Amino acid sequence: MKKAKKNKVKKINKEKEILLTTTDNMSGYTIVESIGLVQGSTILNLTKIKGIKGYHDKLENARMNSLKKIIAQARQLGCGAITGIRFEINCINKNLIDILAYGTSVKVRKK
Repeated sequence: MKKAKKNKVKKINKEKEILLTTTDNMSGYTIVESIGLVQGSTILNLTKIKGIKGYHDKLENARMNSLKKIIAQARQLGCGAITGIRFEINCINKNLIDILAYGTSVKVRKK
């Protein structure tokens, strides 16, 4: 992960740190209990966006917003980590896209 992206994730993950990974296990941690699916969706309106940088910035913000939602869900469930994080982007129509983040909320223990 690039440094700028790491900093963004740290900013949205500052209350109670939730470990995040795209893999199904976590180096240095044992998964004690798998709680279940967490998912967060953000609808992005593509009208009035100008230029490639505009699209990039809006898409990045929408991804981070979806990630915030799954982090909040994991906190509510009392979990310390989310494994198997994935993103999907689906077209609703020519002007709207849905950015979905999902993963498995787990309770972990440091090895």
